[in-house]
Amino acid sequence: MQKLYREIELLVSQYDARIVDSMMWDLVYTDPNNDFIQSYAASYRKIAWKEVKIEKEHGASDGRYFASKWMPLLLQRPTCANIHSKNEWVDLESATTLYEVYKHFIFENSFWK
Repeated sequence: MQKLYREIELLVSQYDARIVDSMMWDLVYTDPNNDFIQSYAASYRKIAWKEVKIEKEHGASDGRYFASKWMPLLLQRPTCANIHSKNEWVDLESATTLYEVYKHFIFENSFWK
């Protein structure tokens, strides 16, 4: 990312322009073997009866703020579409399942256990 940024800076310096980097963020990586990630995957398997898919995410998220504090980052949402639009929708069964997964994960990782 830094190399690309330097190349853009070089290009921009040839013109009467400047870079405003308010939208430039560090890349985020979470180790899939992290204990919390593995615990979440176990909760997901138990409640949703599915495996967690570890994939790249290319969209923006507030997770970058947590990741910058060295917190493991995991993004997951219920089945939905048309986010932030007039026609946005969410599948309630999927949202309920995710709620149960979160509840199980929190309980399994709390001192109340």
